[in-house]
Amino acid sequence: MSDDNGGSWQPVDGINEHRTRAAWQPGFGGLALHSIVIDPDNADHIWIGISAAGVFRSEDGGATWTPANAGVTKTAASEEFDDIGYCVHKIVLDPDDSNRLYRQDHRGVYRSSDGGRSWDHAEDGLPSSFGFPMVIDRSTKTLFIVPLASDERRLPVDGRFRVYRSTNRSGSWEVSGTGQPDVPTYTQVLRGAMDTDDNGAVVYGTTAGSLGLTLDSGDSWETLPWTLPRILAVSSLQV
Repeated sequence: MSDDNGGSWQPVDGINEHRTRAAWQPGFGGLALHSIVIDPDNADHIWIGISAAGVFRSEDGGATWTPANAGVTKTAASEEFDDIGYCVHKIVLDPDDSNRLYRQDHRGVYRSSDGGRSWDHAEDGLPSSFGFPMVIDRSTKTLFIVPLASDERRLPVDGRFRVYRSTNRSGSWEVSGTGQPDVPTYTQVLRGAMDTDDNGAVVYGTTAGSLGLTLDSGDSWETLPWTLPRILAVSSLQV
């Protein structure tokens, strides 16, 4: 962690030396701490996502960490610890309620209403519960994900590339808007390759190098006229 804008760094011993650390297992892409979520109203409240250990939460600014995975289906079970072994792909925090979180996991889409202490499935309307990216637009409170067929077939379901959205805090999901590919499309969006500017714009990049954009929170989409190398991450900036 850094408290001087990155000028210097100190180890976060509470997670680096966690009691479960020796039993963490790498996901397919390696052992990765990929998501950090901080409560905007209380910086001592932090959640992190580690593949394939799970979600951990801290209520003291990162000094101590508690696994936060109750209700989620395990992916890499540990014989020694019952509270790890979850391959979380992405976590996001509701902009209006710091107790409400959402997670795209290896084995499902989940929501929590108690700060991550417990989780429930949130998959109504989805063709598949497997995927990687998840973002929420702060202005409309709309959630976005890109479902894939399965762990074994990491491609759009039936070749139909679609961004799904939820406008009711994951109560249900629907295909978002018009303008998405109308021909069989076999590519995916990685966990860091989708972003929102919190004002209705969402952008994604695919492993085939294409960029998709909506400016109206998913009512309509366009594919930008560029083809890039495999896209690992994107960032949407409001200027």
